[in-house]
Amino acid sequence: MKIITVPLSKEAMYRLDYNESVDGDLLELDLNDNQLYLLNKVNLFELINSNLGLNIDDYEDESVQDMSKLENLRDILKNVSNKDNENIINSILLLVNTALDKKTGVFFYF
Repeated sequence: MKIITVPLSKEAMYRLDYNESVDGDLLELDLNDNQLYLLNKVNLFELINSNLGLNIDDYEDESVQDMSKLENLRDILKNVSNKDNENIINSILLLVNTALDKKTGVFFYF
């Protein structure tokens, strides 16, 4: 299962780090196979990795907590959006915008 998670507070981010999250701590998106196909079709994770210096893949957990990198992530998402993937891209954009608003981060559990 591949999950993208945003803690809704600094305290929630701390609890996430220790696997002690409680109800209401996180905004999460579970990616299904079709959504992953649409994201991989536009090389989303490769673009994120190369532009932000990350390593999002099947065997690594990764996060973006730097506000400028979150803004760059938002730009990448907007640039790859098309009519086929706009629903899933908009869902991820909601997560990124929430992380920016709450000053937390986006966590990729793949």
